[in-house]
Amino acid sequence: MTITPLPSWFSLISLFKTERLNSEQLLEEWINEDEVGGWLSKSAWSIAIIGLWKERQRTDKNKKLVIWIPDFFCNGSLTPLRGLDVELIFYQISHDFEPDYKSCRIEAKKNPPDIFLIVHYFGKVANGAAAKEFCVLNKCWLIEDAAHVLRPNNGIGKFGDFVLYSPHKLLPIYDGAALIVREKGPSLFGKEFIEGLGPSESWPVKLRDRFKGETFFLKGRFDSILWLIKRILQKCLIRKKVKKSSSPLNDPIQLISHFDPEMSTLSKKLLNSELTRLAIVSSHRHRNSNIWDYILSGDNMHLDNFFLSKKVINLIRDIGELPFKPFVFDLKFKDADNAKNYGNYKNYLKKLAKEIEFDDGHLTSHRFRHSFGMQAINVWKIPLHIVAKMMGDKIETVVQNYADLNRDNIILEQKNCMEAYVEMTA
Repeated sequence: MTITPLPSWFSLISLFKTERLNSEQLLEEWINEDEVGGWLSKSAWSIAIIGLWKERQRTDKNKKLVIWIPDFFCNGSLTPLRGLDVELIFYQISHDFEPDYKSCRIEAKKNPPDIFLIVHYFGKVANGAAAKEFCVLNKCWLIEDAAHVLRPNNGIGKFGDFVLYSPHKLLPIYDGAALIVREKGPSLFGKEFIEGLGPSESWPVKLRDRFKGETFFLKGRFDSILWLIKRILQKCLIRKKVKKSSSPLNDPIQLISHFDPEMSTLSKKLLNSELTRLAIVSSHRHRNSNIWDYILSGDNMHLDNFFLSKKVINLIRDIGELPFKPFVFDLKFKDADNAKNYGNYKNYLKKLAKEIEFDDGHLTSHRFRHSFGMQAINVWKIPLHIVAKMMGDKIETVVQNYADLNRDNIILEQKNCMEAYVEMTA
């Protein structure tokens, strides 16, 4: 994820055009054959209207809808959904952001889901095939949350009954979330079901009717004008200074508010002008991803391959490698610059230790490295080759120095592997 960019002057000028916008044309980048879709202001409303559709299908009106959500999920996005007669089950996800299907199968025996939601976290492709199989077995709807994804790719959007996209998180628009309904999901919706959803223009109206009088506040159209004014001021280099809080926990609790369900005309006009730039935006995001890989992974890649300006390249090189690669360092200094960087790294560790109240602030680079290696392999279960890459070591060295290979652990790991194999082949 990245900070949402400012709209270009070209996009701002396009707001004065009087041409009629076609919602179906705006969806072309996100929709495929045999699919229907529509626009809402936020994905929170997309989830809510899916809940409404499932609520309409209920045969037992006294039974609450059971909706499964990952236990790592934005609470604000569930506010409208909580206004329905639902029970939310927060299922476990693994360290690689996949559903823990072992625990899910156990929980499904007690609380079978009516709706199962998976997330493509930060654009990482989730295992949609496994989620689809789980939903077929439990006869429930599958939602693919692709809010972190610019547009469908690498199998994203190919498995769910519904797919959610949130262009407003990635493009310079005020609001805008695409909701896609698929015939080829695990529930195999027929044309009769899809026609029963009504035209997409009616979806915001149904949501307003259903949530009329709810306690959470609906932001009005004036807020979109205020957003536009702020962006124009930012384009003119007039920025508001933000005071740094000593800790996020000290920030005042703010009331969760939600936009009107209907996507604003302002955003539709801005999106219409941004569609021609999606390939460029995608290219920039790939480039930024490569830069972060360079900074965080410890690879000796050449910055010149990223097509950056000399100013940015020099800035990264001036900062130095060590503060950004806390697990890869060299104690042999050949010149004063390296010694200075290592000094910066030690100061970084000192501040980190103080911030987390670690052993009176005493955290040496060797201790930090050793603690990370032990935790990564034995607790977080990160694969050995990845830990070795992050630490700049050979796999053999990592195993020898950090892996806890006592007899009990070996027996336990063997047992876990056999259980996983039996489950996969069952």
